[in-house]
Amino acid sequence: ATQAMAALDLAASRGALPAAGVSPLLLNLHWLIFSLAQANEPWARLLPALAGTALALLPWWWRPWLGRGGALVIAFLLALDPWLVALSRTSDGALLSVGLGLLALTALWQWLASPARGVRIGQDPQDRDEPAQSSSPHAHVRADQEAQDGGEPAQSSSPHAHVRAARAASSVAWERTLAVSLGLLLVSGPLAWSWLPVLAVFGWLCLPAVRARADWMGMRRATWIWFAAALLLGASGFLAWPAASGAWGASLSAWLAQWRSDSGLGLGWPLLRLLVDQPLLLVFGPLGLILLALGRAPAPPRARSSFDPRRLALFLALWAAWGILLLLLPGRSALVLPMLGLPLAIAAGLAIAYLIALPLEDVGWLELVVLLAVAAVLLIAGGIWLALAVESASYDTRLAITAGALAALALAIWLVFGFWAG
Repeated sequence: ATQAMAALDLAASRGALPAAGVSPLLLNLHWLIFSLAQANEPWARLLPALAGTALALLPWWWRPWLGRGGALVIAFLLALDPWLVALSRTSDGALLSVGLGLLALTALWQWLASPARGVRIGQDPQDRDEPAQSSSPHAHVRADQEAQDGGEPAQSSSPHAHVRAARAASSVAWERTLAVSLGLLLVSGPLAWSWLPVLAVFGWLCLPAVRARADWMGMRRATWIWFAAALLLGASGFLAWPAASGAWGASLSAWLAQWRSDSGLGLGWPLLRLLVDQPLLLVFGPLGLILLALGRAPAPPRARSSFDPRRLALFLALWAAWGILLLLLPGRSALVLPMLGLPLAIAAGLAIAYLIALPLEDVGWLELVVLLAVAAVLLIAGGIWLALAVESASYDTRLAITAGALAALALAIWLVFGFWAG
């Protein structure tokens, strides 16, 4: 309620400064809503709920690399993720950080993969002087140069001019999306600072291969204007309340506090939450990382030449390791759980899509249904025993061992079935 109360004070009196840890972006959006409509609980929870709904749409743009099946399964996992659902029901800005961070990652992925955005390296410099309406093979240079400056590409009579123009426009759109989402991410709350290493690692893994391409031209100059505008408008409430931008520095202080403050949660709390809330990701997440590391991924045939599953496996593993580190800090909290759940969800979605696509020529559907039913019974029974162990007044090791044994038995049945089915 701290987030909504700060916005209510801002809309009523414009006097009090926001408390530490408040999302500047959500504070200004709440201030705008409360100024135009009645300040109540449904309005305070509206924006996080919309952000949680939009998360399931982002895998749509991952299909060129992960395939339709993988993107669909990942979207399904994100839509039903208990941690994301819980955050979407609050009035906190954590889910805005998650949504903007994932949007920035999607835009960065699309932008780095966008083809033919400028003059090719080694091209004759005099080709830059070709007129825009010429039928010369180099007539697209001026269009690409205008796209480099942030403008609209010029028309050309070249046979492939419309294709180059469409690609340049798509590249401009994704580059601007990256700039705006990154600018808003920085003012979305303390969790935003946890996303910066994730985006930096992704760029570090992909940029060397992208720079080796002949059509790489780097970031356009106008993109920095979009980034600065999004950062300034998001922090100051569209310039209507400049004092609210002070919450930006307070969010960084709140994020740094988790490195030294004590939340009172034990070191085993993250593993317990993973076992209780995300058993599916705990099983299929590591399996997906293994399949990616082995080069097995459900990528479509047209993307296999440019899609490197091993590099994606390294990125997801580093992302998950970063999430584990954040959950092992003294100030660990439930708001950081998505930093571990998201990479595991992506890996688990790819693993499930890979298993679904496997040919079952020697396996009947009756055998598969019986196997799924037995595994479901064992996992449900294990979940009940684990819930009893968590909710009991005194920790009983026997309950936890029983739950682990049932889960291990279900996994062993799948392994035996896998070897038997080849």
